[in-house]
Amino acid sequence: MLRGRDIKKYSYDFADLWLITSHNGIKEKGIKPVNINNYPAIKAHLDQFYPQLEKRTDKGDTPYNLRNCAYMDDFFRPKVMWKIIGSNINFCYDEHSHMCNNAVNIMIGSETQLLNFMGLMNSKLYDWYLKLTTTAEVQGGGVQLYSTVLENIPINLNLPFEINEVIKSRLNNIELDNYLNTTLYKYFELNSEEIEFIEN
Repeated sequence: MLRGRDIKKYSYDFADLWLITSHNGIKEKGIKPVNINNYPAIKAHLDQFYPQLEKRTDKGDTPYNLRNCAYMDDFFRPKVMWKIIGSNINFCYDEHSHMCNNAVNIMIGSETQLLNFMGLMNSKLYDWYLKLTTTAEVQGGGVQLYSTVLENIPINLNLPFEINEVIKSRLNNIELDNYLNTTLYKYFELNSEEIEFIEN
């Protein structure tokens, strides 16, 4: 499981935290609920809390199951993940089916769109823009970047092939940060005065 603090620019630090997802299945897709009896150690652990489990209003078919989650499948797809609150909002690409806590948002889509989105959001240009336009500030100068905020940001994910290739290369090479920023400045036709304003 990834938390907000685990999300870095283009990557994440896995803290070896795990989430028990005794999901309720997805009937429309023929995915059956998790049968807790197949996991005796987990069942024994949860049995300590059975009275509380039984009282839950959000349980699934059994007290052990979670309620239905319409987007459960999305965690198993390639996705972009970002921490919701902070002074530095970081975006990473995940293709390893990580789950996350409520301090992280996810977005699914085509690989090219996801990578372009991540590259733009991690750039100095969009970092500047988000801090300038996001009204949901938190103490200490950070911002809250819920998906509802991002829905209002003008963004074109159909970037030229060359920029997409730079973003792909940046996944494994931190040295390309400046090159990517410079490439985006050229693409958006920023002049030297505008670039200096964003950089400082």
